[in-house]
Amino acid sequence: MSLTTVRNFSKKGQISIEYMAIVGIVTFVVLALFAISQYYVGGIKTTIVSNQADQIAKLIVENAEIVYYHGEPSKITLNVQMPKGVKEINIYENEISFTLIRGNGDIDIFYPSSVPLQGNISTTQGARSITIEALGGYVWVNGT
Repeated sequence: MSLTTVRNFSKKGQISIEYMAIVGIVTFVVLALFAISQYYVGGIKTTIVSNQADQIAKLIVENAEIVYYHGEPSKITLNVQMPKGVKEINIYENEISFTLIRGNGDIDIFYPSSVPLQGNISTTQGARSITIEALGGYVWVNGT
């Protein structure tokens, strides 16, 4: 084997090592970017669920006050899209609470009402019809 042949093998080996180093660095950068994007996507999903729950609760309270002050037999039906991630909805006498599932634990959000409320709402994801009806001295909220 001549000296020229050894130099050609040496150059080919160097190019192969440089190529593997570049591929390794690019792979590391791509994986890091993927991990960062997944982190931010999770935060965005949580924000969307919180905003949707907030809108639903405000609609319920606003319309409950309307039907209460109009008196019996006032009734309103809301068609809403219940987001994924709502664990529980509780209706107390003067407030509605939503318990939302988050990555780092559940969060409770409370929405006060100036009128007495009773009823229940399903937390199943998807389209819901929520009936808000004025009855004797309180508002009945029913979501199926």
